[in-house]
Amino acid sequence: MTSNKTIAGLILYLLVLGIAELSIAYYSPVLGIVIHLILMFFLIYYSSMVENKEKSNFLMALALPSLLRIISTSIPLIVFANTAVIQFFIIYIPLLVAAFLLIRSQNLTKADVGFTTKKFYLQLIIGATGLSFGLIEFFILKEEILPLVTINFAEILIYAVILMIFTGLTEELIFGGIILSRTDVFFGRDKRLYSLIFVSVIFMLLHAGWKSVTDLIFVFFAGVFYGIMFLRTKSIVGISISHGITNIMLFIILPATYSLG
Repeated sequence: MTSNKTIAGLILYLLVLGIAELSIAYYSPVLGIVIHLILMFFLIYYSSMVENKEKSNFLMALALPSLLRIISTSIPLIVFANTAVIQFFIIYIPLLVAAFLLIRSQNLTKADVGFTTKKFYLQLIIGATGLSFGLIEFFILKEEILPLVTINFAEILIYAVILMIFTGLTEELIFGGIILSRTDVFFGRDKRLYSLIFVSVIFMLLHAGWKSVTDLIFVFFAGVFYGIMFLRTKSIVGISISHGITNIMLFIILPATYSLG
């Protein structure tokens, strides 16, 4: 049974995460990175001190969102301002490595983190929701999204593949396959609603940089949907496809179509 002390600790975690994200978006990216660093190192240290294996695994998983934000915020501040492809590789390759090291250290199987093609046709149906999600989010953020400067089909294809693999597969591996699966074990199946809300709030907070309350609401409910689909199918395939298609629609297809119109 989850104690009041644990609930308070998780609320505090979300508050610190939110403060870091708001600082990056509205005040000082450097301060936000520092807060994320402190939070990440605290979680890693605390997880090593906890004897309960499920709690230790859960705390270690909670360090991943801060790692994602530290890397994604730091790189553009330093260099590569106009080289998006290189940024994606520099941001997501270390994140993938960290995710797989965590999976290995916790002896998680492919099935545990959702690398399964069971109910493949259902996964394709779930993946197709990315078309509508991308459309909705584009009309929320269309004033902030710029069309790609290239009209070269090969370059556009490369961007699409990168978005599918890195923002789709990598982020759903982290949020669904690792964080939600560890949260579900920690809370217990009888409190899955808590797990869904908790992970969806984390996912939502990491989109604060768009500075749109409407988008935060949309992202929260998209996170809940992805979480439900993961818990029902035990697979990240469909939600990864959906997430990837959402971003392809958002950053490639719809901006180009809208600019032509």
